[in-house]
Amino acid sequence: MNLTCIEVGGALYQPDKVGSLGDIWLIPAAQNTGALELGQCKLILAFQMNEKDMLPEVNLFIFCYQVVFLRSAIYDYCSLQRSLLTFVESGKDIDEIADKIFKKYGTGGALKLSFDEIDTFHTQLPNRINFTEFHNCFIKKYTEDDNFKNIIDLFLHTVGTKHKYYDNIFQKISQLQTIFEAILGKPEQEVQACGKKHNKEDWKPFLTRRLQEKGIINENEIDLIIKIKSILNWSARIKYTHNAKQLNTWQKTLEEIKAGTHFSGKSEYTTNFDDILNNTLKAKDWAGIDWENVYYLYQVIIKQLIYLEYLR
Repeated sequence: MNLTCIEVGGALYQPDKVGSLGDIWLIPAAQNTGALELGQCKLILAFQMNEKDMLPEVNLFIFCYQVVFLRSAIYDYCSLQRSLLTFVESGKDIDEIADKIFKKYGTGGALKLSFDEIDTFHTQLPNRINFTEFHNCFIKKYTEDDNFKNIIDLFLHTVGTKHKYYDNIFQKISQLQTIFEAILGKPEQEVQACGKKHNKEDWKPFLTRRLQEKGIINENEIDLIIKIKSILNWSARIKYTHNAKQLNTWQKTLEEIKAGTHFSGKSEYTTNFDDILNNTLKAKDWAGIDWENVYYLYQVIIKQLIYLEYLR
């Protein structure tokens, strides 16, 4: 038995055993070291076909894995590689081949999970998932539904890319807003006597109704989603181009540290997330750390909407 194997890095979450996804054998290969870098968290995708035929399926697996595990870096790691490492491994069966790979990579590190039932703690989805079932549904949607494909491409380009030259968090939030509105839509408009267009329904009741239709019924969750969406829409799409104080947080913080004001309660910046959501803090005073937290929370919201709309 000969298998063509492709090594992919950045796979923070590893299956606890060798498994299959259709024509793909999935073999964990993270090194057993004290402190793993993301590039050392590797998965081996093994096929009984040539490398050229494998690549489309490998790319789709990478897309699916990154959507399931937002904290992973598999999309970014693989997109930066000129070519993925490929080799051929032989054995009487998959178990013998997997044993050879385990010995080669010194496997035993990274976070091991049962891919048969992945807990919501690791995926931030509304319910537990079976990775194989999710993967099959994801591939079917991606190859057959152009709307889903366009949304996933934009989502992965936004949240999966960690290149230092593409680090404008406001632009990324704006791109997530596009997905939010593509899934939930906008209130229907009517033309008034003066000729101006006007929404027939206010944004808050409209979004509440649409979120409930998608399956989000918890009032606190709905309220939080609407608050974040409204605040980010105002700040990320409009204010960041005119009011750039929050774009150079690290320079301002360094100046405050040198002046002795940063640790004396006199800082211009705050990291109180509640003040942002309660609208008691002006957007120009938001600190960088707040944007990071809000941005990740918004990623989770968008991911859940994608799941509820297309993959549930």
